[in-house]
Amino acid sequence: MRTPRTYYELSNSQVSTPAPIVSFYWDIVKQYRPQLQRVIDLGAGDARFSHGGHFEEYVGVEIDPNAVQHIRPSSPKQIKSSPNTFEQIQLTSRSRIELGCAFRFKETGFSACIGNPPYVRHHDIESPWKEDTANYLAKELDFSFNMHGNLFLYFIALGLLKTSDDGLLAMVVPFEWVSRPSSKGLRNLINKHKWDVSIYRFQESIFDGVLTTACITIIDKNSNNGNWQYFDVSEDLQVSPRKGISGTDQEILQHSNRSEVWARRGISPGSQDIFTLTDGQRIHFGLTLDDVIPCVTTLRHVPKSLRMLTSKTFNKYFVDEGKLCWLIKSNEHPISDQLQAYLDSIPESDRQTYTCINQFPWYDYEKSAIPDLLIHSGFTSFGPKVLINSIGAQTVGSVFGIHTTRKNVLRSIQEYLLDIDFESQVVAQANSFKKIEVRQMNTILNNWVKKF
Repeated sequence: MRTPRTYYELSNSQVSTPAPIVSFYWDIVKQYRPQLQRVIDLGAGDARFSHGGHFEEYVGVEIDPNAVQHIRPSSPKQIKSSPNTFEQIQLTSRSRIELGCAFRFKETGFSACIGNPPYVRHHDIESPWKEDTANYLAKELDFSFNMHGNLFLYFIALGLLKTSDDGLLAMVVPFEWVSRPSSKGLRNLINKHKWDVSIYRFQESIFDGVLTTACITIIDKNSNNGNWQYFDVSEDLQVSPRKGISGTDQEILQHSNRSEVWARRGISPGSQDIFTLTDGQRIHFGLTLDDVIPCVTTLRHVPKSLRMLTSKTFNKYFVDEGKLCWLIKSNEHPISDQLQAYLDSIPESDRQTYTCINQFPWYDYEKSAIPDLLIHSGFTSFGPKVLINSIGAQTVGSVFGIHTTRKNVLRSIQEYLLDIDFESQVVAQANSFKKIEVRQMNTILNNWVKKF
C-alpha cells in the first residue's frame, strides 16, 4: 500500500547524511557552541543527528513514519500528545522523536536547530499548504518569503522561529541558497538582524546520486556583526577559507530582466520521456517528420568547437547518435492519427507530472518561439557551449534559448558569450559542474547590448 501523501512529496527528498559527515558536522557546531541544552532536528529522518552530539536533550520531528520504523525501541514509550496529535517515541533518556509535521510542532526556545531537512522543489509542495505555510513564516519573521524556493528554505525559516533569541541554526542544506533569488528574502532577514553566518561548502558530493552541492550553514543569532564567512571542505574533510560565494575574486553574476536580447529556459512540455523521442523511437511509433520538430535537450556531447547547428550537424550529433532529438507536435492541431495513437498509448500513471496535470488536454504544452542561439545552462569549465540555431530546433529542459529581433548580430553575440569566463562568476552546483541561471544570462546579454 502506498504511504498517504503529506503536504510535500517525500519519495525523493529523504537523503540520509553519511555517518562521517554527521561526526564532522558536530565538530563544526562545537566551535560555535561548546555545549548545547535542548536541540531540535526538523525533518529528523532516522534521527542520526542524535548520535555524537554535545547536547543535553534532542528532539527530532519527522513526518514520514517509514523513516523511523527501524529505530523504534523494542518496547517503545509511545504517547499521544494532545492537541498536536504527535506520536512520541522515546529513543534514549535524552532523545526522542515526535512523529508528525514539523510546522505543527508547538515547542520553541531551543538552543539550536540542527540536522538535514528534506530537499523538495517548490513544484512538488502541495497547495494550499505551501501558501499558508509561507504566509505564516513571513508574518512571524517579518520578511518577504518567495514561494518559488525549495522546501529546505521553509525549514531554515522555521528553525529561526524555533530557536531562542541567542540560539544557533546549523543545517546541512544546498549551497545554492547563498545566491539564488528565491532565497533573497531570507538573506535580507538575516542581514537585517545582523546575525553572523558561516558557510562550509563541500567540494565533493556527500550524498550518493545527488548532484546538488551541499554545505553546512551556521546562523548565529547570538552575534550581531552581520559577518558572512565561507569555507571549503575537501574530500578528506579538511577546512580551508573560501573567497566569498564564487570562490574567486569575481562577484557572482547578478540577475537582470530582459532587454532586446534575452534568454529563455528550455520549454517543459511535461516529461521528456513522453514528449521527446530519438529517431528510432519516432520510427517505432510510426510518426512522420510532420509529427515532430527538431529539439535539443543537451549539448554535453557535442564538440566545444561546434559553432552552428545545421541539418548536417544535427543528423551527425543527435539523430545518428540516438539522442532525444524530436519534439512531438502535440500542441498543434489537427493531430495526425498516428500521433494521437501514440498519445493514447501513454499510461495515465506516466502523465502525473506537475505540467501534464495543469494543462488541458494533458499533452497540449506551451507554445514558444524558436530561439536564435542555443546555450547549455550547465558546464564544467570556463563557460557553456553556444550554437547558432540555423536548423530551427526547439530547446527543452536545461538548454536555454537566446532570442533577438536583430538577426544580423548572432555571430557577434556568440563570440561575445564564448569569450566570457562564466566559471569565475557562478556558483558550482556539484563538484566541477556549474550552472548559469536565465536572469544571470540576461545580465551578460544586457552588457552586450550596451557595448554593441
